[in-house]
Amino acid sequence: MAQHIEPVSKKPTRTASKRPVLFTGLALFSSVYFSLMALLFLSAIFYSGPITSVLEKYALDEEFSKNQIVAIFAGGFVLHLLGLTGSILLWKLRKQGYYLLAVPCFIIALFQLFRPEISVASTFIYFLFIVLFGVFFKRFQ
Repeated sequence: MAQHIEPVSKKPTRTASKRPVLFTGLALFSSVYFSLMALLFLSAIFYSGPITSVLEKYALDEEFSKNQIVAIFAGGFVLHLLGLTGSILLWKLRKQGYYLLAVPCFIIALFQLFRPEISVASTFIYFLFIVLFGVFFKRFQ
């Protein structure tokens, strides 16, 4: 008596995504934003000499030394790199990612609030990151 064994075929089941579509778009946008800003600040560190000479020529009210310019660019690079790390961790739905993104965003936004020549719109972007990612905070592990 030969028994015929048939393979069990499972229908592929669709699992619900852990990550909402709005969160996915926000995480992708923040990753691109922070990586581009970090690259811009890194390149500005290397070209701080020409930037300082242009500032000395056109910004007569304020005097910046080359060391101050390098410090501002290095701080911006480190903060945006932390924000990029936070957005990568947020992509993996980790709570540490929110803190790594929110703290640098808050520091950058505070710095920009006390600089009158910086646009309010760019400051608003950093506060928006904190608020929008905060909406999804309960989903993080």
